[in-house]
Amino acid sequence: MIASVQSLGPEEPTALHSTAYPGAIYHLMNRGDRREPIFKDDYDRKRFVGTLAETCGETGWEVHAYCLMNNHFHLVVETPAANLVAGMRWFMSTYTARFNRRHKFFGHLFSRRYKSLIVDGSGTGYLRTVAIMCI
Repeated sequence: MIASVQSLGPEEPTALHSTAYPGAIYHLMNRGDRREPIFKDDYDRKRFVGTLAETCGETGWEVHAYCLMNNHFHLVVETPAANLVAGMRWFMSTYTARFNRRHKFFGHLFSRRYKSLIVDGSGTGYLRTVAIMCI
């Protein structure tokens, strides 16, 4: 299941995706479908963070910061391997399935594909701003 995430090779850049490369730092974000909540309570938030931790364990990702709002999230994630797409596919679909099963919902939880911005962590600019936003 999740082990297949780690075994996928480097990703090809596409018009819909930022270039993936080993050691990249990303600001990732997504919003609930129709701007509806993606967390109903603290259990959902813990489940989201736990699912993210599972993803990190299998992909080698390192989370530098996160911010969970009622209807969206922000993550600052470093990917030692070029495996953002495969990891996010597993993470988003697994959290959605767990959320839907718990609340007896079905269908999309998120409005569309996540957004990813490559962050240059070498200075005190964007990465610092995003990390402070998440505190």
